[in-house]
Amino acid sequence: LSGHAAVRIVTERSRLAMPEVRIGITPDVGGHHLLARAPHRLGELLAITAGTMGPGDAIALGFADHFVPSSRIAALVELLISGVDHAEALGVVSEPAPAAPLLAAADWFEAVAREVLADEAAVFADPVTATAELLFALEGADRAEAREAAAAARAMNPASVVVTLAQLARTRGERLSLEAVLRDDLRILGRTFGLPNFAEGVRAQMIDKDGAPRWAPERVEELDRAAIAAILDPEFLPGEVPLRVASPDRG
Repeated sequence: LSGHAAVRIVTERSRLAMPEVRIGITPDVGGHHLLARAPHRLGELLAITAGTMGPGDAIALGFADHFVPSSRIAALVELLISGVDHAEALGVVSEPAPAAPLLAAADWFEAVAREVLADEAAVFADPVTATAELLFALEGADRAEAREAAAAARAMNPASVVVTLAQLARTRGERLSLEAVLRDDLRILGRTFGLPNFAEGVRAQMIDKDGAPRWAPERVEELDRAAIAAILDPEFLPGEVPLRVASPDRG
């Protein structure tokens, strides 16, 4: 949620991720809005591998704005309490952003992603095929990093990876606002929470912590396209409650 704030600060200790595919669901709280705007299609890479960003990556990919060493946070708070404008205060305590190592992945990921995922409408219409083609291309790449990314994505819930790529295509292709993405999140999460793979992902990562989820099915290529289409259906079904937007006087 803090990724949508007007002023976003990271320190050397910050670690950011949208790792929901690891537990059998998809990025929520407007995550697709941020991921779809990341440069070099790196939002897709982060999303399907449950990748983590340090402070430099977070700033480079549009998830944060300012780097403030943790030792200066107290000074920033004091400046703000004293009435100093936040821009002036940040000018005092912030430093240049650290290196962004994730940007190097653009060398091998961007070209593949742009070729396979270029037609957003087609990806949304048949995300199973698009995802399988992306993974196949990465698995056959010369770069070891590409093959490692494919293996990481294969370890995630196949349905989550497919739905995530479809939603990123929809968000980018239709230029969805944050409000529209949040509406999508509520609808899609409501349809996936009750599926067996969510319970299995939570078991493997948070309860037993064995890191060995047993997804059903195990591979993207085995997914039921009709079931994926039902999750992605952009219309609210009877019984589904749309997102309510608070009126200005209620905040």
